[in-house]
Amino acid sequence: MANSDSTTPKVAAPLSENNENVPSTPKLEDLQGWRSKLDTQVKAYQNELSEIKSSLNAEVDQLRADFQELRTILQQQQDDVAMSLRNYGLHDDNAVTHEGTDVPKAEIKEEVIEVVPKVETQD
Repeated sequence: MANSDSTTPKVAAPLSENNENVPSTPKLEDLQGWRSKLDTQVKAYQNELSEIKSSLNAEVDQLRADFQELRTILQQQQDDVAMSLRNYGLHDDNAVTHEGTDVPKAEIKEEVIEVVPKVETQD
């Protein structure tokens, strides 16, 4: 073994013996400044996200109110049409209203009539 220094791993010296492992004051200040900037950005993004969330929640609430109003208007229009049909005698008395739609009480049964041609026989 000609060169024993190249094959043996170097062990770090304790902090008290080697000052190279201790960050210098400018490096520490740089890291603290960098962390402070990141913290500021994170807080700004959190604030922006909570503003967006509040805005979206307000829009969702408005849309819900609009859809409820549309449902009410549609129900009123369906009731008006049903009333008009009753007034004109076109409404089926056997129908019942189920959540705004006319549903017949009984199913209509179709009758199939088979037509068989009359065959004349020669006697």
